[in-house]
Amino acid sequence: MLSTKTLDTLFRTARSHKGWLNKDITNDQIHQIYDLLKFAPTSGNCCPARFTFIQSAEAKNRIKPSLDEGNIDKTMKLHL
Repeated sequence: MLSTKTLDTLFRTARSHKGWLNKDITNDQIHQIYDLLKFAPTSGNCCPARFTFIQSAEAKNRIKPSLDEGNIDKTMKLHL
């Protein structure tokens, strides 16, 4: 059985992160993040999530038309 602290971390106190540091990350960090998230549980183990790692202002502007209206402002404000 998982400890109470672990259960709290995973289920009781976990929240979606909506704030970001105005700081660059390395390609190595991107690979480390992806290596962790690809093992997250999904519906029927089908890995429905899709990730796009944007590394330039030009690329960010190209995805703008695809963003949900509620995400445009916060996405476009993020530092690159």
